[in-house]
Amino acid sequence: MYIDYRTDAGTRPTNEMRKAMYCAEVGDDVFGEDPSVNRLEETAAELLGKESALLVISHAIIGGMQTRSLPSAGGVMEPKTVNAVIRHPDESMQTSLLCIENTHNRAGGTIVPLKNMMELYTIAKRAGVAVHLDGARLMNAVVSTSIPVHEYARYTDAVQICLCKSLGAPVGAIVAGSYEFVRRARLWRKRLGGAMPQAGIIAAPGLVALTTMVERLAEDHENAKNNLRFKKRRDSGI
Repeated sequence: MYIDYRTDAGTRPTNEMRKAMYCAEVGDDVFGEDPSVNRLEETAAELLGKESALLVISHAIIGGMQTRSLPSAGGVMEPKTVNAVIRHPDESMQTSLLCIENTHNRAGGTIVPLKNMMELYTIAKRAGVAVHLDGARLMNAVVSTSIPVHEYARYTDAVQICLCKSLGAPVGAIVAGSYEFVRRARLWRKRLGGAMPQAGIIAAPGLVALTTMVERLAEDHENAKNNLRFKKRRDSGI
């Protein structure tokens, strides 16, 4: 069996996804008239407990901002450390956004505990700082902890999840937040060349991914554990 550890975006769409693409209802998403896109965005917003959601091709952005990385223990930031480095309005540069990644990629897929997210959110709100969750693999945390995804999203102003990584859709991600946030995100998507007429072909397999593939992540977790056990036995000569 061949296992590719380079990226979790190396999945393949299921037959159900391929059929959904072929049969997708389409319309002009620029005018909000694509029924497949609308269904995906409404489903995602409800699942995440947010007012609105937006389908995007990727989640890169031209921000014009200065970033500041913080040390962490296994991808989990210490609330006291975060509180100490927040720059306030009377300083030369004000902190405007706190970004959390869950699960944490560079920390081997570490799940950031919900309690930690709650503490960071409280600190950020006290300082007037928005919180964004990079939840590209958030559904893996949901399956592993049995904590509903909307509970993780509760301690954010905006949250992003990938449809095209472990959930297996061929392309796409969801960004969710308030109505106003999504309105502005939609505008920036257009400015960055993100107008998507007939986008239902992309949205349809994304909806299948969101509604049918989450529970199957448990199989991925078990396969990964079994492979790790096998590797340890092999390396130890057993």
